[in-house]
Amino acid sequence: MSTADVEHHVVLSSQLSREDNYEHWRTSIASLFDATPITNDFEEFSADLATYNPGQFLVGKSSASAQQFDRTNALVSATAVDHLLVQLYVKGECAYNADGG
Repeated sequence: MSTADVEHHVVLSSQLSREDNYEHWRTSIASLFDATPITNDFEEFSADLATYNPGQFLVGKSSASAQQFDRTNALVSATAVDHLLVQLYVKGECAYNADGG
């Protein structure tokens, strides 16, 4: 399989208005999370995303403004996405709550 055959998706903040950037970002990760900027100020929002799907797994790289991710039972049921997600933070931080823990 050549790299040209690999399904991929790219969102570049430099090529979009802030509102369009947020909408593309939100749509791109919608099967995993509902995303909302922490400040609720979409004028400050910025996100870049590149994902590649060679078939059995996904690989991606992202950079984004601070935000809150929610993954509710309703979202899990609606999307039926059940994967292992490994994230490496090279800058910033993550705090999470999984069923109160």
